[in-house]
Amino acid sequence: MPSAADHLQTSPTARRRRGLAWTVCLGLMLLASAVLAAPPPAGTQIDNTANGSFIDAASGLNVHVQSNTVSVFVQPIEVCTLTPGQTVTRAPGAGFALSHVLGNAGNTPEVCELDLQLLAGNTFNPVAPQVVEDLNGNGVVDPGEPVLVNGIGGSPNPGTGVSLNPGASVALLVVGAVPPAPGAQVGQSASLQLNATSAVQLQHVSAQDTVVVTT
Repeated sequence: MPSAADHLQTSPTARRRRGLAWTVCLGLMLLASAVLAAPPPAGTQIDNTANGSFIDAASGLNVHVQSNTVSVFVQPIEVCTLTPGQTVTRAPGAGFALSHVLGNAGNTPEVCELDLQLLAGNTFNPVAPQVVEDLNGNGVVDPGEPVLVNGIGGSPNPGTGVSLNPGASVALLVVGAVPPAPGAQVGQSASLQLNATSAVQLQHVSAQDTVVVTT
């Protein structure tokens, strides 16, 4: 003979409660998936109400149930992005200008602070390394374009911040020169790392460029 506990677990009321709980869980999972796929702007309110229906075993009627409305507010997310680094060859005494794009893939305005590092293992030191904003995106340093980083630094410099709205980007150039011979020899190389760090949430991204000395 079924126990009282068995009767409670299989009663129409218990089944309705389980169905409603599953419906609410599914609704919240779909809401979370939507937020992860395309984050809306910070501060956006998202309301979600789960609905479900089932056939009541006792009455045979179609029963509709609805959960309470759940409201969430999208939090600000800072995401600095940089296009990948590159490897180039240059003769002794030649200059270089290596292009990057700094972007904001987050959902809130952000300031990305920049710095430039010379990585360990280099066999020559670049002359006058800088990061310049490439205002017209032509890949070369033009008169009047601002220098954002002047020289090698070990940490992000608050004075180098680039303000970006969500979805915006700017073109950057890592520039410098290979020392003239005998300061640089064929086969030697130097690697420069461009770093970008968001000012509030300290989200970090970097790109590494390598210059190899050739004839």
